[in-house]
Amino acid sequence: MTSALWLNGDDVHGALDAFEPVTPLVQELLADDGGHPPAETGSYGGHEALIVEDPATAVTFVLSRRAVHRVHRAGLTAAVARRLVGPSAATICIVGSRESATIHMTMLAKRLENVAHVAACVLGDAADRSVAPGTLDDLFMAGVSLSVGNNVNEALFGANLVVIDTAGVELRVDWASPRAVIVNTSGQDLPAAVVERASTVYVDDVRLLPEHQHRGFVRRDRAYCGSAGGRPRGHRAAPDIGDLKTLLRGDRCAPPFPARFILVELLSVGTISRGFALGIGRAALDLGLGQRIENPRPRQHGE
Repeated sequence: MTSALWLNGDDVHGALDAFEPVTPLVQELLADDGGHPPAETGSYGGHEALIVEDPATAVTFVLSRRAVHRVHRAGLTAAVARRLVGPSAATICIVGSRESATIHMTMLAKRLENVAHVAACVLGDAADRSVAPGTLDDLFMAGVSLSVGNNVNEALFGANLVVIDTAGVELRVDWASPRAVIVNTSGQDLPAAVVERASTVYVDDVRLLPEHQHRGFVRRDRAYCGSAGGRPRGHRAAPDIGDLKTLLRGDRCAPPFPARFILVELLSVGTISRGFALGIGRAALDLGLGQRIENPRPRQHGE
């Protein structure tokens, strides 16, 4: 077997020193041509992996699937934040695991202007809510203050950007800014009370809505559209479902909603393109990251 380069979670995150993920993610999202084939999936050492071969360097990259997905979610979130969060100082609430919160912190601090404070609600292992020194340095250099805890609503207080990167979160949205942008990257429903109070639910790819008929915001929209004429007086309308691509293209500006917030549902986070994984792999190779291993993908006859 030929050799390959294994990139664990730390290697994937370290590759961000030489790889800017937001631009290629937005380009993929706006392409609308289906020309971004997914990376091959596999495993290495008991870890789920993405496997991509680089014809330019003749290197096969084997990347931690979970780590690449974290980078993917954080990159799309940063793209949303740059478009929807206004010019005023941003107070950010991030809810997720230690690893996902860390990558979101780094991405937003580096790529979103006017971040004043990040409140991280770290769920999962209660024994480790520490922040890596490199992340602290990134926040310090960007002039961003940080608080870390495990109470969702305390972290939510006053935030105008809320990132939900884990399932099963109960939150009181009235604790956030009334003009908050909530980005749900978890792939699962937020509480119904949160969805009901949104002015608009933007999705990153409306073509994926038929695959998400089980999601609460889709069911609510379908039910409302099917019987709007018979709704009792005082019944709250379902929030509109909008196409995030129109905002990222600049086709329209997000109107101000002084009393109700915007919810963004990222539906495409389950798929990683070959090109995106390859970009991370090449950056890691340039930085000398990773470990040489036996290639887990057998070469085909004639290759």
